[in-house]
Amino acid sequence: ITNWNTVTDVGGDFNLSTGIFTAPRDGFFVVSFNITIDSGPVQDNSKIETIIESDNINGNIQAFRSIDSFPGKEYGTASTYIGSGCNAIFNLKKGNTIRFKVFHSLGQDGTVFKKEKVLYLGSGSDSGKYNTISVYEL
Repeated sequence: ITNWNTVTDVGGDFNLSTGIFTAPRDGFFVVSFNITIDSGPVQDNSKIETIIESDNINGNIQAFRSIDSFPGKEYGTASTYIGSGCNAIFNLKKGNTIRFKVFHSLGQDGTVFKKEKVLYLGSGSDSGKYNTISVYEL
């Protein structure tokens, strides 16, 4: 997911155009990712998966995934907004990266997201936007 808007990025460690966070130093980072897909048809027995992925495989989870499923309805396909999110703590070394992905089988265009994509880095504020990334160093 690319082309985010910044609310706060204290260290300038997030590349808005690529959607990649680069750790400024060794440490543990709390990462949160939330996304909402525009209203559209949701197929029976479909799913949405949000993924936070790190390039550090030593002493760290490489990818954290959250899956939300939508069981079949008795009257067919529904049309609605769908949201998903995940949170994890990553053990990163200076220069390690974090990227964000979404996979789904909803039956709608997953590239169109509701409202803007907003990044929060090192900020305690949240103005309630639909699509957010937050990265906090512990």
